[in-house]
Amino acid sequence: MVLHPTRKQNRGSAPPAIKRSEPPGVSRFDSWYGRFLSLILIENNKTYNIFLFIINMIAGDFTSEEKKVLATLNTPEKIQRYIKERLEYNFEEDEKKVNSFRNVLKTGKADCLEGALFASAIMSFHGYPPLVVCMEGRDIDHNIALYKKDWRWGSIAQSRDKNLKGRKPVHRTIKDLVMSYYPYYWDYYSKNQDITNLSLRGYTKFSLKSFRENWTTSEKSVDFIVDFLWEAKYRFLFPRKDKSKFYKVDRKTNKVVFL
Repeated sequence: MVLHPTRKQNRGSAPPAIKRSEPPGVSRFDSWYGRFLSLILIENNKTYNIFLFIINMIAGDFTSEEKKVLATLNTPEKIQRYIKERLEYNFEEDEKKVNSFRNVLKTGKADCLEGALFASAIMSFHGYPPLVVCMEGRDIDHNIALYKKDWRWGSIAQSRDKNLKGRKPVHRTIKDLVMSYYPYYWDYYSKNQDITNLSLRGYTKFSLKSFRENWTTSEKSVDFIVDFLWEAKYRFLFPRKDKSKFYKVDRKTNKVVFL
């Protein structure tokens, strides 16, 4: 296992919720029938995806060069291949600098969080929800872009470790997907880098549509996502019977706070 951006690079205060109305597939559906309709009509509606793609090509905030790349990378497999072959791993450990899609494309570099943002921007361009999962460990965190195909979850990811890159859409639940990373998620800082000392504690899923700020074409750092992850609610992979299934991580001590 290799070093990913530290927790200090991945957390902070949560942004305010978006108040404006949003297109289908983006809004939160509170009722069971709303979620069902969202699943049937949006996530599997190719016509809707094609329509949104056309709108983005005509009126999106992307440059013509960016649109060429976006139009070409029209499947999760192509996006993962692009990340593997065209993007170097970003070794910069400045927690105040997180690159948007635009800046990743300019620099040709991305760490795991930036890779997840890069992939999510492309998926969103083609009409898919921009979902990210942050996997939280005792030592370091790992971020992946999430997508669903044929009722199964898959991921797109940047990593220096081939075992922590993307996964094919074969997982029934998000937890199943996260567990596919678990055997390779050992404590990077353990003595002699003991690969039996597994460190993954939990995970959280969030939509990038929940941010007011521009996380796709911003020329500035999008470290507000790092801030959000410090306040996010995580679900334990292996919850105790006498404890809550959810927790946060104290920013100063890095210890679990049960919710």
